[in-house]
Amino acid sequence: GFTYRILERSGARMDDGLPVPIRPDGMACFDLPGEGWVLTRNHELPVGVPGPGRPAYDPAAGGGVSRLVIDPDTLTRRSSNLLLAGTAMNCSGGAGAGGWLSCEEAVDPGHGFVFLCDPTADGAREPVRLDALGRFRHEAAATDLDTGVVYLTEDRPDGCLYRFVPEGPSAPYAGRLQALAIGGTSADTGAWARGRRAEHHWIDLERPAPEEDVLRLEARSRGAAVIRRGEGACLADGALYVCATSGGPIGAGQILRLEDGPDGGELEVLAASTDRAELDMPDNVAISPGGLLVFVEDGP
Repeated sequence: GFTYRILERSGARMDDGLPVPIRPDGMACFDLPGEGWVLTRNHELPVGVPGPGRPAYDPAAGGGVSRLVIDPDTLTRRSSNLLLAGTAMNCSGGAGAGGWLSCEEAVDPGHGFVFLCDPTADGAREPVRLDALGRFRHEAAATDLDTGVVYLTEDRPDGCLYRFVPEGPSAPYAGRLQALAIGGTSADTGAWARGRRAEHHWIDLERPAPEEDVLRLEARSRGAAVIRRGEGACLADGALYVCATSGGPIGAGQILRLEDGPDGGELEVLAASTDRAELDMPDNVAISPGGLLVFVEDGP
């Protein structure tokens, strides 16, 4: 019963004269009065594949972000252009304070950061790197627009779940980066089955952007919990939902639900695969207008 319309193809010319980059990945939709619906699109390209567009954060990296403007009445294309150039493996992210948070799923030298992109820009802008949101193999960024807190997932088998707490509305990207912890030791949630619950708290991280790829190791040395390949994340009805792509009893995925407060809260395993035929490595996740949790699988 679903239908689709092709709005744009990789390689076609955008309105800034550049080709539409390949490998589109995470997106968000912004409703901009007078302009239309703007889709911000990640492009998951690595270092070593130079991409088009200037100014580039790293000329040797081909990842970045483009935008596609859609007529909200006819759902047809109005325009498109590049927003961010020269980043690496822009996988997921999320809508945040001031625009689109594009996350690098890479830890090449100089990479592994979150970049802020302006959805109103009609051309590539100087990259805005948000060091306070950590340097690691990023996946998603889910922002609580009431508090400004940003939840960040890490796509690593031994990764952590992070929370950024801003100083206040006037400085949304200055503040503290924390890692989720359960109990007094570095708990591994990987084998947890459906229905498992645990109280959680948060640990402050003193070096959110180390030069080496060690943030998760430093966090775990201080008691942070292991989340096995944290990928998609979304907020709905006061809770955070996270896909742990390789968690669960058979390593085929979990969906976690986090009720959080200033000092912590409760973590629940909402789903955990015991059969790949019914759940096979959940990746991205969103909440539908009707309140259903919708996820996509990334398994074989």
